[in-house]
Amino acid sequence: MPDTRCRIKRIIYLASGIWHPILMKPIRYLILIFLFASFFSCKRNGDKITTDPQAKLRFSTSEITFDTIFTSVGSVTQRLWVYNENKHAVMISTIELARLYTSSYKILIDGEEQVMVNNYELKGKDSMMVLVKVLIDPQNHSLPYLVDDSIVFITNGNVQDVDLQAYGQDAFFLNNTTVACNTIWTNTKPYVLSGNITVPAGCTLTIDKGTRVRFHKNATLTVAGTLITQGLKDSIITFRHDNLSGLYDDLPGQWGGVIFLTGSKNNQFVYTEIKNAINGLTLQAEPDADTIAEVMLANCTVKNCSGNAITATSTDFYAVNSLIGNSAGYLFKNKSGGNYYFDFCTFENYSQDFFRNAVSLRFSNYDDTSGAQDLNTIFRNTIVWGDKSEEFETNDNNTNVFNLIAHYSLLASSSAAITGTNTIFNTDPQFDDPYSDKFMLNASSPAVNSGMVISSITIDLKGNARDAMPDRGCYER
Repeated sequence: MPDTRCRIKRIIYLASGIWHPILMKPIRYLILIFLFASFFSCKRNGDKITTDPQAKLRFSTSEITFDTIFTSVGSVTQRLWVYNENKHAVMISTIELARLYTSSYKILIDGEEQVMVNNYELKGKDSMMVLVKVLIDPQNHSLPYLVDDSIVFITNGNVQDVDLQAYGQDAFFLNNTTVACNTIWTNTKPYVLSGNITVPAGCTLTIDKGTRVRFHKNATLTVAGTLITQGLKDSIITFRHDNLSGLYDDLPGQWGGVIFLTGSKNNQFVYTEIKNAINGLTLQAEPDADTIAEVMLANCTVKNCSGNAITATSTDFYAVNSLIGNSAGYLFKNKSGGNYYFDFCTFENYSQDFFRNAVSLRFSNYDDTSGAQDLNTIFRNTIVWGDKSEEFETNDNNTNVFNLIAHYSLLASSSAAITGTNTIFNTDPQFDDPYSDKFMLNASSPAVNSGMVISSITIDLKGNARDAMPDRGCYER
């Protein structure tokens, strides 16, 4: 607050003047001028700058840590609050990055990007905000590496600092390009995709075990040829967003998805996780005469999509020992017929992180835009469950074939369109903890030890052995 004594002194001085009517108007102007000048000439106590060495700063944190960041890709911006808890102002003689111009970090003060700021006045009982970001240069390392620095504050001879820490991850970067024919991606470094990446017709992209494929916002992988992923149970392949912060770990809709064009054939995903896309897998129409799967999933997970997990139009598809889950749209949306087979799969849809109107699965032999084809769908030892009482939607034109068959499965449905043998309807499968993404079965589950033996399938999603009385769903208890 301005010094009260100063105000009183000036008011008394003005009041002692001659208040002649003729001079009244000019005097009023003089009073305003004097009062204005007095306000600015009396310095606030908090604006008086102290040089006391005991007047130190306080910080909102002693260390700012960033999640692992891909090299050449900037980080999110973090905030540091700097507090002057002293009665008087302090002059911060230096604010600087310890590594100065060699630093991977940048600081923003008063909206300007800086490496060093000198003589910054911070008023008494006041605070300032410093924004911090990091951009790490590639160093040709396969594993993440530490990149550190600190922000140094010097005030009245006191040297204080806030540590900065991030891990850089080198990667192969692809942007709006077509991959070379018959390319193999290995697990030496992640692949970061931006825009649309295309596998051309007549060519195969093979992805080796343990490879990390990361997609920038809205990025897509479009397959005109063939895509083969060769994960192992202890070295799975992952398709995810390129933001490595834990805050984004389960956030849907962070990248576009994988699109299989008409003419694409013999695609295989083995021990692969696809998560957090808009639409996970999209299969365009391939109405051929055979039932050989254009896309096959074995021991895979597709989940956390903001649209559909899998969309298939007039094509052939097969999934075994796979988990398809938690998506705001359909988990599996079929249009205009095709051939679809599911063995030992679990479809689960719990909308704890989003609101959904759609049921989990839709099957149709007719669609206005794609026409009509015969539909053949068979579930064996498969669980379909969620937080809706009905998780199936069907559309039969009563002209083309419409087969929806379930053997030894457990389904959340009362649809009369579903036929088959030994299927349990509308009985809770008793997952361990579905709201924590734990879909193993409890010992009392009706799906335990009640499946049919399929001699060609001897393991579950995790690669564990199926016993002589297999469980329904993707996990063997």
